[in-house]
Amino acid sequence: MSVKDPLLTKNVALAKHATAEHPLFFTLVLKGGSDGALLLSRKKGTANDIKVLKEKCHGTAVVRGRCYSEEGKLVFETAKPPASATKVLKLILHRETGLTLPIETRMAKGPDDDEPEVTDGEPQEGAPETGDEVVPEEKKQPAPIKKGTNIIFTQARLVWDATRKSVQSQLQGLEKQIITVCKQINDDPNAPQEIDLDALTSQVKTIYTILDRLDQRLIDKLDDALNASDPAQREELHREAKGILDEYEKYVTDDPLFNAIDNNGFMPTTLRKSVLAAVQGLASKL
Repeated sequence: MSVKDPLLTKNVALAKHATAEHPLFFTLVLKGGSDGALLLSRKKGTANDIKVLKEKCHGTAVVRGRCYSEEGKLVFETAKPPASATKVLKLILHRETGLTLPIETRMAKGPDDDEPEVTDGEPQEGAPETGDEVVPEEKKQPAPIKKGTNIIFTQARLVWDATRKSVQSQLQGLEKQIITVCKQINDDPNAPQEIDLDALTSQVKTIYTILDRLDQRLIDKLDDALNASDPAQREELHREAKGILDEYEKYVTDDPLFNAIDNNGFMPTTLRKSVLAAVQGLASKL
């Protein structure tokens, strides 16, 4: 089957490497319970995106959420997935990209996980029958959590652990893609030269030095702070944790490999952007 939507095909490839911590966003317009139109993007769909999708499929119900890969399948996560969403997503992806993919639609775990389903026309299967637009209730702003508390330390520990796992996953995907592409070059009889795959396999391992620099010291230091009973010791460990974050930020902003890796030419990655956002976000909260 020929590819009819190259942008969707490209973003499906990105979604296969996305994680729950660093997902893509999807906007799905449903026409009845049997057809629709889909947008996958690094950013949330805009009002204009929704308008284009509605014109494309003549649908009215809008479902928005997050998309990422998990255990070999694409997960489409939203606050209120309609019953027909899985069937329609499989139909659209096969028709527009030629791909047959394992798909799971999933309810988001909490109100902050993503935006709820929006329905503004004919009732859809699994959607309210009023036809009125469903909008999220205004979120109450929680009281700020004091810096240096167990809650902050625990949250920071979880964020950094998830960030390192995301970095590892992207590096593994990049290593695999580099080897695959170079093997294809060697299999091409018209290639100008043959690549030494043994040497390449050894050299490509250098990308994992990124994980050596973005190490687990922060997690260990936060664990020590959580377990410290003496206030003075706790404060000192807090300062040391912030110092480690400063080291991470300097590495991310100054290291040549880290600054070049997202433009590697083999597969799209978001390493610098995601790690820098995590480091700066943690620094502002600790």
